[in-house]
Amino acid sequence: MLRTINAVEFYIDYFNNYMTVQAIADVHGISEDLAHYLINLGRKLNNKEIFLDDVKDQSIIINYN
Repeated sequence: MLRTINAVEFYIDYFNNYMTVQAIADVHGISEDLAHYLINLGRKLNNKEIFLDDVKDQSIIINYN
């Protein structure tokens, strides 16, 4: 099954609602490594450290069971 996760929305959700990366990873059914990646990408996009021109898309499509 494929699912799209918007990195900026994921970062904001993590920042506002979770104490640990593992907690948000568990809720979303993804690995902690992928959660770290999404949080870091979302933070950079949200804080304008990188721009959408620097990345193909701010959403990640993942395959999960």
